[in-house]
Amino acid sequence: MTTRLLRIAAASALFCAAASAHALALNLTFGAAGFAVATLSGNAVTPIANPVHAGAFVGSLSGNTGFDASPFYTYCVELTAWAQGAGAQTGYSIVSGDSYFGNTALDRLGKLFSVLGGANAPANADASAGIQLAVWEAVYEGNNALGLGTGSFMATSGTAAAVNHANTLLGAVNSFSGPSRYTISVLKNTINQDFVLVKRVPEPGTLALVALAGAGLLLRRKAQRTA
Repeated sequence: MTTRLLRIAAASALFCAAASAHALALNLTFGAAGFAVATLSGNAVTPIANPVHAGAFVGSLSGNTGFDASPFYTYCVELTAWAQGAGAQTGYSIVSGDSYFGNTALDRLGKLFSVLGGANAPANADASAGIQLAVWEAVYEGNNALGLGTGSFMATSGTAAAVNHANTLLGAVNSFSGPSRYTISVLKNTINQDFVLVKRVPEPGTLALVALAGAGLLLRRKAQRTA
């Protein structure tokens, strides 16, 4: 029975992965917390603009059942593509963090959002910018220790509070020892900015209930076909 449920759950996951491959419409609004200006340096990547405005966006998706009409906070992944700003943007797809990031960056992002308790509303513009800087540090720092003052990716800001907040978060990531509580996916666009998509890892009991619900649905459909 357990094997059967696992197969059903795996089939459901494959269906969701296939569905997310279709083009989605992403609607962005600026986060109420605002943005802060940051100046970037280092040899990890040449940013498309420098200084940059760092901070959270609020997004919602259409074309994907799991996220329709569900606003979420999100942060830029890339430094080499424009964030087009507020409004509807098409051509997005959801890709797994496994396929998008290297293991190091994916592990760091999982720990970062575990420390944060998810992608929630930042308290203010400095906190919003600090989280964005921490995301970029996790993605671009390579195998160096995390911190905005040295390494392949560095940043200073018009407000020291944003950099201080980022470094506090990165220090917590360095010392985080538990398993990641969040899965990391990416809203990917071949032209425009890519955005991080954070979802809480379901508890084991929740996964079992989902598998049982899926099994019941399949059995009902089978019964209807044979009736």
